[in-house]
Amino acid sequence: MKDSTLKIKLDKSQQENREIDSEIFDCSSRLVTKKTELEAWEEKETALNTEFKAMVQDNHPFQAPLLKAFRRKIKRQKKINQEDDGGTEADNEEEDDDLDDDFDEDDDVDDSCPPGCDATLYEHVIELRDKRLDQEEVLTDFQRVIDDLKRTLDRHNQRKKQIERDLNSFAKEIQSFQTEKQQHLNQ
Repeated sequence: MKDSTLKIKLDKSQQENREIDSEIFDCSSRLVTKKTELEAWEEKETALNTEFKAMVQDNHPFQAPLLKAFRRKIKRQKKINQEDDGGTEADNEEEDDDLDDDFDEDDDVDDSCPPGCDATLYEHVIELRDKRLDQEEVLTDFQRVIDDLKRTLDRHNQRKKQIERDLNSFAKEIQSFQTEKQQHLNQ
């Protein structure tokens, strides 16, 4: 009776070990994929900065105001995701209010073309800024997903360690029981 109970516990732990190994592999694979995607997006961000530097060189007379316009964080409408995250309109309004607080200092900033600067150049800088802000949002999302995957992987690894301790404990318990049973047979 005890023999079969111990065997069932051992089999269950071995099954859990196989499952957690599969989950660890899956999570690790997704993490590697996301990190690769993040690097690709970071390269796109670098390309935007390079494009700006090529367009507005260091000796350009309006380099400082154009750089300031390019780097400025502006209040933007949140894009509505195709997927509904379950948030209500009240939640979204609260988030918008928080965003308003973050960008109050930009409300007074003049975002018009500096006098004497080429308007098409300035418009192109504004387009680059919008692309940069889009990139930052994507990078932030990627980083959030990567952080979530790392936490999940850590939890899986901790669970694996516990399962391995349980397996060792069950193996020792079975060995002890078998030794005890053999001693009784020998007597």
